[in-house]
Amino acid sequence: MDVACGLANRRFEYDLGKVIARAKQTGVDGIVIYSNDFDKQKALEQLAKDYSGFIYFSIGIHPDNIKRGNDKIIAQKLEAFKEMALTMPECVAIVAGLDLSREVGTHYAQEKLFNDQLAMASSLEIPVVIHQVAAVEQVVEKLTNLETPISRCAIHNFSGSIKEMESLLGLPFPVYFIITGLICDPNSEQGSGMRQILPFLPLNRLMVATDAPLHTPQNISDTYVRSQHNEPSNIPHIFDEISSLLNSQVEIQVEKVGNVRETILNNSKFFFGIRYHDEAPLEGEVEIQVENQVENPESSSLVTAMQNLQDLEVKDEESDEESDEAPSRSDQSTSDAIPSDATSDATQVEKEMILFSCKSCRKRLFTESDLSAHGTRNFGEISSENSSIELDACQVIFLQPDRLSNLNMIAGDTTESGRLTCKTCGNKLGRYSTEGPIVCTCGLPSQVPAFAIKKKGVDIILPLSHIQPGRDLEVDDEDDDGPVKKKKGSKKKKSQQRKNKSNLSSFRNKNFS
Repeated sequence: MDVACGLANRRFEYDLGKVIARAKQTGVDGIVIYSNDFDKQKALEQLAKDYSGFIYFSIGIHPDNIKRGNDKIIAQKLEAFKEMALTMPECVAIVAGLDLSREVGTHYAQEKLFNDQLAMASSLEIPVVIHQVAAVEQVVEKLTNLETPISRCAIHNFSGSIKEMESLLGLPFPVYFIITGLICDPNSEQGSGMRQILPFLPLNRLMVATDAPLHTPQNISDTYVRSQHNEPSNIPHIFDEISSLLNSQVEIQVEKVGNVRETILNNSKFFFGIRYHDEAPLEGEVEIQVENQVENPESSSLVTAMQNLQDLEVKDEESDEESDEAPSRSDQSTSDAIPSDATSDATQVEKEMILFSCKSCRKRLFTESDLSAHGTRNFGEISSENSSIELDACQVIFLQPDRLSNLNMIAGDTTESGRLTCKTCGNKLGRYSTEGPIVCTCGLPSQVPAFAIKKKGVDIILPLSHIQPGRDLEVDDEDDDGPVKKKKGSKKKKSQQRKNKSNLSSFRNKNFS
């Protein structure tokens, strides 16, 4: 797997399909793409959609872009990236960094942006890929002082000292190291440093990237290919160089963890949370399948809701047949014949008809009756006046513990907390905690255990009874067949011919007398 590649670069504009085909032919299992240009983040999203299941992407603002926007623009970009990370399962990491080799005037802005992106990654519970230049000490300091620690991070192109490596490994969360094609170039300063530190890096924290189109491996025998821009199909040359450099240092570890390439692939999939179709969880990744604990399956809310929908359809068909035989019955009022118990049952049926589906794959996940209140606020109330849902100010909704049959619980560092994902597509929907409450955006704590779903990750499916009728069409007049609809014709633009009277010839021939 190539964990850092710039396929959105203009160098791949004309032969992208061939580049991806060559990557698959050489055994590349997946590609995580990123871009130093924050204006190309939408292009990353589109590539991930076009090659779903093979291409994933990391989003964020690289420190090279710090001069391209003010605080307002950067805040808008971060908000857009956050929305993208919530709704796109192909978004697997946040890109952040510090480059203190640049002019001093940019250091404060870089540090502020770095802190903001770390906070966003912490709230999204998504890993961070850190690009740093001459800033290991500052990176360690900021990662140590985080109010809410991130889940894990990776240092891109790490070529530091043993002391810097030990300080990074001493952080309270897993730290990984990304080795790129620079390791195949012993003549470069960064490549030389990477070759020296490689034998000391833990094999279970190692990942490999081409960093294409940069850093073409210099151990390629073909001179022409070596002189061209880099691409994912060159990643076997990086593995060959790593294997030759590790030599005896890796033999002891290989007996325990297996082949070097397989170990690095498993590291990459675990770090980014990528699991191929029908693949078992990796070692170290805990997946908890929570089944519905109701003894009678027919009494579950979803089954009940679907049964009610079927009953309503049958009743509608019967009422249509009766109306054909006796049209006068449709005018009779039935409200007096409904007892109070039936009214409450009807209200419950109406609530269960409001379904919530995954915004990514449209899978129906749960109903409103499956939600749990927190404090004195519920998700929403049904208004009888306008027949619509009136949502409150909360940005989070909470589920009852026994209503998670369509969700996966992926544990974090501990099994007491982690993230909730869609069982069908793996879309990140929220998080859970069994050791303490989760505070809603309104400030009220939840019950324990807490299962929080972000509203941005789900769609609300309303029944027809909650949809407001549309506005009546405007009518112009009536003929024998009934009212005629007004056709809104497009306004024709009047062509205007401008006479060129301001040229020199016109001015010269003008009569001023």
